[in-house]
Amino acid sequence: MGDTAFDFSDDDEEVVVDPLTLGPDLYYLCQENETGKALELLEIGVPHAYLPSSEDPTIDTSGEWSCLSWAAYNGNIPLTIELLKRGASKTYAEARSRLKLKEELLATSRSQSKATPASVAAAAKLTEPLLINTPLIWAAKMGYLRVCWLLLIDGYSSIDDVDSVGNTALHLAAANGHSHVVGCLIADGADVKRRNNYRNTAFEVCKSAQDCKAALRAAIDKPVLEPLTREQRKDIHLSHVKKLEETEGEITNIADTSKLDIDEFEEKINSGIAFGISEDVAKIGTSLVRGMKLERQLKKDIADLQGQLPVITQSAYTNYVNTLKASLKEVEALFTPEESSASLTEMVKLGEAMCETAHSEFWLQVSCQAVEKVVCATEHTVKLMTRLKESIVKAEMAKGNEELVKNATALHNRLSTELEMRRACDGYPVYKLPDSEMDAKAAKEYWGEEDVGKIEETREWPLPPEETGQYIWVPSESLKGLRDASERLENALKDADAHGCNVALVEESRATMKAKGGDLVSLEGKNDEDRDSAVAVAEKLAKKLKKGGKKKK
Repeated sequence: MGDTAFDFSDDDEEVVVDPLTLGPDLYYLCQENETGKALELLEIGVPHAYLPSSEDPTIDTSGEWSCLSWAAYNGNIPLTIELLKRGASKTYAEARSRLKLKEELLATSRSQSKATPASVAAAAKLTEPLLINTPLIWAAKMGYLRVCWLLLIDGYSSIDDVDSVGNTALHLAAANGHSHVVGCLIADGADVKRRNNYRNTAFEVCKSAQDCKAALRAAIDKPVLEPLTREQRKDIHLSHVKKLEETEGEITNIADTSKLDIDEFEEKINSGIAFGISEDVAKIGTSLVRGMKLERQLKKDIADLQGQLPVITQSAYTNYVNTLKASLKEVEALFTPEESSASLTEMVKLGEAMCETAHSEFWLQVSCQAVEKVVCATEHTVKLMTRLKESIVKAEMAKGNEELVKNATALHNRLSTELEMRRACDGYPVYKLPDSEMDAKAAKEYWGEEDVGKIEETREWPLPPEETGQYIWVPSESLKGLRDASERLENALKDADAHGCNVALVEESRATMKAKGGDLVSLEGKNDEDRDSAVAVAEKLAKKLKKGGKKKK
């Protein structure tokens, strides 16, 4: 093959290659089974009729290899389809027509009373070189069933096509043990009793493959009242082709798979593959079967998991959740959302939801087990409690088992209340208490700014706010802190018994509440005294302000 045919350089002047000159290149690519490049040349119009004899007239063209011959010999389905589409079998069809005329001439010569032996002998010697070593011969020899089918459908003959020693396609398929091709050719009407130039039938050259011999023996032993005519064999061939089309249609024209018997449909596909259906049809059928099997497996896995809910053990998770997840992953790998059937899509959604539910239940149970042995919550259990709360939320969102969620929530409530009681007890502020024996000077030094309340100074100060006529009192920070802490502990203790909190902690918290309650009473009394004193001072200032205003007038 000349490299110049594909040399597109970056020179200023573009090289234009005439497709009509690239016949040898296409021939070479077909010979070397270079599918992609050969198809590219065919696409730009390179002729497929090139033969080596066209460059050397002395070459015997009897059975000469063509582009189609190489495609058939290599079992190249895409290239065979494209070549046939572009008329690569035209010369073969013309040869078949010439052969038919010769046969008619021979029949006429035999039937005419005036026919001489010489004329009959002359007609009998007429042959057609293009019917020798045809692409069908090579496809049958190599065992490429689909290529054989493509050639038979296009008009190649299982009867007329022979090699250089008179072997038919059936001879060569049988000799090489290609049982599927043997079955196809027999069904197509091939003559099982035909002999080659050495007087051998296909059965006699079959050296292996018992199924080949069995098929040939059954065809030979089939009772026949009289030999089939060429027209009868043609009808058999057409019926054979029609059966292939019907078989492919039964696989590809399925609108609803819900009523299909999976095993029967799979057997139909396997039989179709053996019969010679196209690779695309086989893929469609195989994909349908796999999808139906997956749907059936999904249905089983979902039912199995449904029977195990709630999933609270490692073994149940492994055996049921992981199994369902594996099936869902297989569906995702095989089908895009657009390719999935409506029923499969719904089943996938259900399966995913159930996996999420089971997953949330399992980890909720794990979280519960991690804190169930906690006697009383402390700061050290906060992480476990946080994980438990997150697991509860996820289980609720995934519609997990209600009883499991309820128990987990109760456990979390107990721990939360215990922790809150501890924090409330530890959260009491540092404060000072009144001392009745302390004199005024000592008291002034004793109380800090945070221990004494004050009147909020509004814009009317020292007069009270116009709206209420009452001074706004702000309690001391110490008192507010004690009030808040006491309220916090009181709220925590409200539900302690209901949540089944630790008894010792509850008693300790109540004792703290009682002790701090007495301190709160003392500070509340001091707060009242501070307020009364501050109000008295403010009222005096207000009187002075009023008197000063009158004097100015």
